[in-house]
Amino acid sequence: MIIITSCSHQSIQQTKISLVEKEEEEVSLVPPLVPHMLKNGAYQLEIPAASPDGCYLVIKSALHLHEDCQEVFIKADGKLAFLRRPMDALSITFEPTILGEAFDLYLCSLDRKLLAYVHLIPFPLVEVHSHGYTVSGETLNAAGDFFLFKAEGFEPYEEIMMIAGSNAKGQVTKHVASKEGILFFIQNPAYQGSAHGNGYLLIIGKKGGIEVKYPWGTKLLNYSEALLQSKK
Repeated sequence: MIIITSCSHQSIQQTKISLVEKEEEEVSLVPPLVPHMLKNGAYQLEIPAASPDGCYLVIKSALHLHEDCQEVFIKADGKLAFLRRPMDALSITFEPTILGEAFDLYLCSLDRKLLAYVHLIPFPLVEVHSHGYTVSGETLNAAGDFFLFKAEGFEPYEEIMMIAGSNAKGQVTKHVASKEGILFFIQNPAYQGSAHGNGYLLIIGKKGGIEVKYPWGTKLLNYSEALLQSKK
């Protein structure tokens, strides 16, 4: 769920629209929106100058692809409005259904041309820092057993060894970081036949190792519900 409020605490309405699917290549060519985190999944957005006719901010859960979007209208003078209703400022608070749920924010012109974009994970599955490395995780399905991890802080094309597994089972693989010093990889611990468990990663680079533990499946769903409720 996404809660949109004005800083003046005026009452607002909500609307839903269907988002025309955007090609990944198109998204990669537009400038990013700049989010400023407040707390507990809340952000304020640095919005580029609006077009002469205004523009729309469209918000979509990356996990619940079949649900409708929410939309904010941005007037030509750069002021924000919801359903074309003036507001002093805009804050966006995300309430994920599961840890690691991501949200895509699209800034669009009135004719739905994509102007800017950002991909946010308000509450990552994990976010671990060690030896100058950082590993964070995004949940890719509602069952909580399919994940995208991002490991960064490596040297360009640095060789990386990884031990990955779940419930005391795992395997060793070798990887190479990108020229930006980043490694993206998928984990699907459910292939081992269980409905839940504890995932484990040990990622070793030149500066040392970084260890990551995370719940998955029904264990993640139960943990997410308890943790996210405690942050409200």
